[in-house]
Amino acid sequence: MLILNLMNHEKFKKNFLFVFVGTFFACESDDDLKLINPSILGTWKLTSLLENGIEQFENGDCDEFLIFKDLTFQLKYFDDENCIMEKLEGPISYALIGDTIKYIDDENEVSLEIVDLTLSTLKLKEVYEENGETFTNISTYTRPMI
Repeated sequence: MLILNLMNHEKFKKNFLFVFVGTFFACESDDDLKLINPSILGTWKLTSLLENGIEQFENGDCDEFLIFKDLTFQLKYFDDENCIMEKLEGPISYALIGDTIKYIDDENEVSLEIVDLTLSTLKLKEVYEENGETFTNISTYTRPMI
């Protein structure tokens, strides 16, 4: 009888350990999700621009930045091939509706779908029509190191 109780005790310890470890990792994962709350606010540097699946951004291109504040954003870029003449457009008012950024550009409403958002990466998708042809742009931005 003592051997049977000891065996049950060993099973109990293994089951308890399994449940405890499973709970620990589940809680750790949930806590991580609560602590990480990525936001579009801040400065983002363009690292990739796919137009209909074809890369348009090259390493030698001048840097381009999106700078998001609470209700406005600005576009910072260079207006010459030597990356000397810096330009700043905006502030442009926007609305964040779910996973979509909406703003008005030249009297047209623009919608940018947030495809991916982490603490370090922002990926936006824009689908638009021009001269009867549909274009899909995927822009990838990273937060510049300070």
